[in-house]
Amino acid sequence: MKVLIVMTGPVNAQYGGVQRITINLARYFVKKGMDVLVFSFANEHHDHEINFNYKYPRLSGKNHNQNNIHVFSEAISNFQPDIVINQSPYEKSIFNKLIRHPLRAEYMLINCLHNSLFSYFNTLNAKYAPDGKPTSFSNFVKLKLFSRVHRIRHSMTLAKFIKQSDFFVTEALTNQDELRYYLPDYDSRKVRTIPNPGPEIKRETSKESILLHVGRINDSQKRSDLLIPFWERAHKLQPD
Repeated sequence: MKVLIVMTGPVNAQYGGVQRITINLARYFVKKGMDVLVFSFANEHHDHEINFNYKYPRLSGKNHNQNNIHVFSEAISNFQPDIVINQSPYEKSIFNKLIRHPLRAEYMLINCLHNSLFSYFNTLNAKYAPDGKPTSFSNFVKLKLFSRVHRIRHSMTLAKFIKQSDFFVTEALTNQDELRYYLPDYDSRKVRTIPNPGPEIKRETSKESILLHVGRINDSQKRSDLLIPFWERAHKLQPD
């Protein structure tokens, strides 16, 4: 069994969650006796102590460089995978190459979602309605218009993902609710939810009431800006 995993970031667990998940998956598949190749579009910052096969283009520009897309296409032809796991379905150049490659009929294509489908709406609300209400009539119109246009466009994108994929994987069941907002009648036979793996946590008999947030501070994607007001409210409801 040959498994090809595709991502845009470097093969290095220090560079993000997708990278860490990809490395864990590759190691697991290798342990199970599978032939694994990870293709990264990053041309630097790789962990060269990784003990499985990975390939990357030598030129900069990642998947926006057509020469790198050509290298990717050759890697597919040479490796001849049975399964392709695409960690970056929103990258059109990668997605289009995978669905149009001459070997497409020979491999199962699994596209993976790693973020909320509502992140764009969160960004809109933060810009035009920071306190829960639009700050002006103009902002109210912009919020409604941009939300409507985004829903139409994103519905078309998601419909293409599901149609062209053998499986479409989300990280949480709430993602399926979000998907239903865009596509009420999506083909549920193709959609699966696989939560992110986490390390085993040893439970202590007693501990201090301390909340620790671990992760990068990124308002546009991770929405760390929502954590402080959320936990302030939670503390008032549950002070212990």
